[in-house]
Amino acid sequence: MSTTYLASTALEEVERAQAELERHLEVRPSGQCVTCGEVEPCSGRQKAASTFTKYGRLPRRRPGASGVRQVGRTVAGAAPASWFMKGAAGDGDEVSTAQP
Repeated sequence: MSTTYLASTALEEVERAQAELERHLEVRPSGQCVTCGEVEPCSGRQKAASTFTKYGRLPRRRPGASGVRQVGRTVAGAAPASWFMKGAAGDGDEVSTAQP
């Protein structure tokens, strides 16, 4: 595995792309970017992605940056929390929540 070092100007460009990506992460239920109003993937997000691709880098993850919030017992857009507890009928892997 080889290591690639980037010049300070390239690192600054990657940092700007990271900031731009984080500004364009939140999406309305209609599929529009909250920042610019374009339908996802918006041009700001695509520009940031092309910068990461250009330098062979991945964006940093920042939990909560996408704006997904807890709604009731599940995260918006996620499967209900109880799916894990239910096995397929008859497969023998059902998890029992009953107490002895």
